[in-house]
Amino acid sequence: MNIRPSNLAIAAGIETTKADALLGVLKERGRGFASDSETWAEFKLKLDAIKGQVTAIESVHKEMWSAIKDRNPDAFAALSEEFERNAFNLAGEWVRLSVMAKIALDDPELPEEDEEETSAEYVMGGEETLSASEMREMPARLR
Repeated sequence: MNIRPSNLAIAAGIETTKADALLGVLKERGRGFASDSETWAEFKLKLDAIKGQVTAIESVHKEMWSAIKDRNPDAFAALSEEFERNAFNLAGEWVRLSVMAKIALDDPELPEEDEEETSAEYVMGGEETLSASEMREMPARLR
């Protein structure tokens, strides 16, 4: 994956988020996917939700132009906040879909409850082992 230097901290944050989300999705589901058909159906539901969010963002974007034409800075500011919220939620849905793909690919198991820390190797299949706290600190160290 080619990552622009300016996006390196963001990429590290996404990887940490994916690691946390993987554990969350596994706890929520209690298992991986039972079949390729189930995987496809879950992906389809998630993609449909994502498309709905993109449509909402595009609608807000159009309304922002109307606020500009009407010279209404208060409406533009409110719409900008709504745009930011929707974009943030959309990014979260894409991360969750990425995690679901990871589950479909690797079929990981939920770690034992008494494990205090989870390694990056377990969560993301990497070779370097980091504790969960080290993974959370990574974005700050890269800035």
